Amino acid sequence: MYARRMRILLTALLLVSCSKRDGATVPNQTDKTTTPEPTTTPEPTTTTTTTDDDCVPEADIVINEICAANQSVLLDEDGEASDWLELFNAGTASVDLGGWTLTDDGDVPDMWTMPDLTLDPGEYLVLFVSGKDRLDTLHTNFELRAAGERVRIYDPAGCETDDVEPGQTWGDQSWGRTDDGGEGYFMVPTPGEPNDTESRPGYADEPSFTPAQGFFPAGTEVSLTAGVAADIYFAAGGDEPTDTGTLYNGPAQLDGNAEAMVLRARAYEDGLWPSPIATATYLGRDPSVIPIISLVTDPPNLWDWNTGIYVMGPNAEGNVPHFGANFWEDWERPIHLSFWEPNGTLAFEVDAGVNIHGGWSRANDQRSLRITARGSYGDPKMNHQIFPGLGLDEFDSVVLRNSGNDWHGCDTSCVGGTYLRDALMHRITEGMDVDRMGYRPAEVYLNGDYWGLYNVRERPSANYAMGHHAAEDIDLLEADAFASRGDNQHYLDLLDLLRTSDLADPATYSTVQTLVDVEEFANYFIFQIWFDNTDWPGNNIKFWRPRTPDGKWRWFLYDTDFGLGLYGASAFDDTLAYALDANGPAWPNPPWSTELLRLMLQMPEFRMEFINRYADLLNTHLKPQQTHGDLDAMIAEIAPVFPSHVDRWGEPFGGAWQSETSIVRQWLGQRNAPATSHIVNNFGLAGTWTLDLDADPAGSGTFQLTAVEVGGLTSGTYFQGVPVTVTAIPAVGYTFVGWSDPLLPQTASVTLDPTGPVQLTATFQ
Repeated sequence: MYARRMRILLTALLLVSCSKRDGATVPNQTDKTTTPEPTTTPEPTTTTTTTDDDCVPEADIVINEICAANQSVLLDEDGEASDWLELFNAGTASVDLGGWTLTDDGDVPDMWTMPDLTLDPGEYLVLFVSGKDRLDTLHTNFELRAAGERVRIYDPAGCETDDVEPGQTWGDQSWGRTDDGGEGYFMVPTPGEPNDTESRPGYADEPSFTPAQGFFPAGTEVSLTAGVAADIYFAAGGDEPTDTGTLYNGPAQLDGNAEAMVLRARAYEDGLWPSPIATATYLGRDPSVIPIISLVTDPPNLWDWNTGIYVMGPNAEGNVPHFGANFWEDWERPIHLSFWEPNGTLAFEVDAGVNIHGGWSRANDQRSLRITARGSYGDPKMNHQIFPGLGLDEFDSVVLRNSGNDWHGCDTSCVGGTYLRDALMHRITEGMDVDRMGYRPAEVYLNGDYWGLYNVRERPSANYAMGHHAAEDIDLLEADAFASRGDNQHYLDLLDLLRTSDLADPATYSTVQTLVDVEEFANYFIFQIWFDNTDWPGNNIKFWRPRTPDGKWRWFLYDTDFGLGLYGASAFDDTLAYALDANGPAWPNPPWSTELLRLMLQMPEFRMEFINRYADLLNTHLKPQQTHGDLDAMIAEIAPVFPSHVDRWGEPFGGAWQSETSIVRQWLGQRNAPATSHIVNNFGLAGTWTLDLDADPAGSGTFQLTAVEVGGLTSGTYFQGVPVTVTAIPAVGYTFVGWSDPLLPQTASVTLDPTGPVQLTATFQ
């Protein structure tokens, strides 16, 4: 049975996806004389469905089974568990399905048109309802919701031949028609075969807890309720309750010896499938100064030696990072997450999937966890503003990150990281156009055990592009233009253009500006260089573009924790030269990883943009006064809970955290002077000059520079031979009058290219 549930549907079988009753054979599609169909569906035509009174369906084609929560029952040609449905020819004649349509929207009956394909009497056809829109391998252009969604099928005349609306289904379960003409839910789906496994008409009602989970003192009584005819079984500590476990027969008291107590319950009722598992965490403590997250899963999902995702397992190598260990496998297990804000409010809870996340930091005792919401577990999204200030209130996934190489704790060896390097670097970029990952620290409990401090982070993914940029379809590349989504042709064409064009021709730069978001590109590379991230650019690099005619390439900033002096790296390191090296080593800056920046900087317009943008950032976001303030704010946020993290995971030596954060502070204070020299040396510039700007009267205006808008009184360092454009911007109620230097054009925008200091005042009235 398990083997059948894990079948991979091969492309050859997908062309017909059919299996007859009583051993009937699959028709030979090579005998068909029709021209092969294209791999994408034509645009829907404007079709008017025939009214029910006028309809005489051409054939008896029915929707026989639907799996809208597929996790492992059937894998498509991409190796993905796309949702699927099964058609059945209940008639007595063969039917050519060419021109038949499927839809999940009754107002658009021709949402997806099927290819020419014959379905014989008693034969089944499996279609993937994936949104991938492929005719050759039978993928529809729409998807299904596990919460339940109506699906209709129409014949070529527009007559509806079937209309079904399954309710909520759960992972690897299906809804379907039974042999006796009824319908029900199946724990064991049967794609392409008769629905001959056990079915039941529904599920018992999920139990509820009183009081609901939250912060309660020891001794609090917890009651359970469900349907009147149901028996409730419960368990503590993460175990999944079964009907062979503890039967609920009255309120339970919270344990006074536990800081967190987890209860799980399930209802059983004759004739129905068991209910979903209800989960509650009761915290015998006060709310934290940061969010608290409770994670609950059946313990074998984590700790079973052969299948648990957190343990070494039988195939682990002895040396760090223990390749071959279970935690290096991309295994997903179900988990329940509850999220409390610092005021003690339960912000949201969700049943989701969990994977071990990250690279070498998987070897830390405290491992990073990726949480993914899916409809097959329950809710398809985490609906909450997890990261205040981002303006996003739904996420399909987040990472509970152990701070990667900057982890703080002891396992096989002790590491005195700051636990905030990567997050600090992302905070430093705030206000600039960079695809940075949101951050929030949280205290985490795992099956009721305190699991320490985690960094809650966004993921550099297609869903990030959708949430932040409303980009529905993207090319997503990583490393040496490997396509993890979409394809890499547009990027390869960009490289070819740069390799073969006259880079000194302004027309070339104009073309490149239509292909690359040059400002975001420059910001991204400047920050990575300044951070001295030496686990980049040959590693930890992802870039993307909307798959639209005007879609431009952008870069994700993520996993930067090698920067800011990690492992004793110096603030004097010339990472600009490192990022421009044409012959770098295989790791971490091989030639392919530096080529694009090298080519871009050969265009004079971009070179000036890059240098002036870097100067603007050195004068603002990267000034020690600013970066020290960012560091202090992040230290203050987690300092109250860090002792608890140390108690859980160990302390390398007394004062290790304070010592490491002091290293970061010193590094931030030292970095700008050598970074300025690196620009001069790598670009062969004559030197620097200083610019002092003032507005008269005070508060009457600001100044727009290449990368930033600065206040009415500011000072900065710029580079000789690289002209700087300054634009005076009047405050509300003021107008620009002129500049203090009578030799300058008295226009709001002026370009400066001096060899010595400039003091300039803009007058507004």
